[in-house]
Amino acid sequence: MLPIVERIQEVLSQPVVIEGNIFAVSASIGVSVTHDRNDDPGALVRAADNAMYASKSHNRGGYTVFDDELRSHIDDRAQQERLLRTALADDLFEVHYQPQVQLAQSRIMGVEALVRIRHPALGLWQPASFLPIAETSGLIVPVGDRVLRAAALQQVAWRDSGGPRVEVPVNLSGREVRESGLGDRIAAAIEDTGIDPHDLTLELTETVYAEATRSFLESLTRLKGLFIF
Repeated sequence: MLPIVERIQEVLSQPVVIEGNIFAVSASIGVSVTHDRNDDPGALVRAADNAMYASKSHNRGGYTVFDDELRSHIDDRAQQERLLRTALADDLFEVHYQPQVQLAQSRIMGVEALVRIRHPALGLWQPASFLPIAETSGLIVPVGDRVLRAAALQQVAWRDSGGPRVEVPVNLSGREVRESGLGDRIAAAIEDTGIDPHDLTLELTETVYAEATRSFLESLTRLKGLFIF
């Protein structure tokens, strides 16, 4: 079996010439193996599909064979996604605030909103344990909306209590940027919470910005109209 896979990869790795232009091609392959002819064909295809995605994530251009270790990893991931959905349904998210200090004037300029999950049985989850799953599953959109609204409400509470006026930077993920309707969601959060748009900052990495879609650029134009930069 594996020599066949390697031969397929060798053939697919050959440059392709189209109208004088040379294109490099690679393939990530997933393999599932059975020794029982009674195994469910659909299950075998799903196993190969999962192995293919594992190749794309960790062995791009190579091949991965579905085995017990990969099965365990997939089961763990599915369990984490279920826990993440439970956290959304049961409102287990907490937003912590990290001060941003201007040293020259020794004053707080802003507070960055950082999300955590407070699980009744598993304790406090750090972002690294759930944000990657939220990103790939699409749950980052409702999670991001939850964080945005919580941060905006906190800023309004500080403002109304007579505290110092500080900006609240909120991070945007690549998935949020690629989703349509980002501008509408942020505008709705501003209207619902009463935050001054000048006090809200949206942050995204250069990589995320480089992958921006047309819908995001349209959202960015709208948000500039609300004085959010």
